[in-house]
Amino acid sequence: ILTQVINLTKKNHANSILIKLNNGLDLVKNIRERTDQSRIKYLLEQRDLAKELDILESPGNIFNTQYNENIAYYLRGYKAIEKEISLIQNRDFQDIKDLKKTIKSLELNDQIKWINFNIYSIKAKSLNNFKGQQILSVILGFILGLGCIFIFRIYSSFEKKK
Repeated sequence: ILTQVINLTKKNHANSILIKLNNGLDLVKNIRERTDQSRIKYLLEQRDLAKELDILESPGNIFNTQYNENIAYYLRGYKAIEKEISLIQNRDFQDIKDLKKTIKSLELNDQIKWINFNIYSIKAKSLNNFKGQQILSVILGFILGLGCIFIFRIYSSFEKKK
């Protein structure tokens, strides 16, 4: 029974690990998708602004230096912004797909030892004090025997007096 319980515990533990890995990966993917959607929303606004101002491409080299958040993004031009939107929309999250495949291969692999446990290394100790119980039984038996003998002698003495 103990072996079956341990094997079931190991299996449940492996399943819980795999579920946590899948859930964590799904969470990361959802966060990335939300970030991308937020970025696309911002880029669409900047593209519309660049179109309204008729800025097709970036005028000059204001973006040749390190990118500065204070510079209006629409100055890049709507052509560059549309390309960035297209790139974001076509992301395939290949790293997440690769990790999903790895987790799937872990699910199918029965050779992985999630918990290393040897059933034969268990040492059991009885919680009962067997020697103490034996000694107590002998003492109580001796006292009961003496009590029976004492009661029998008293009864015999009553019988002789009658």
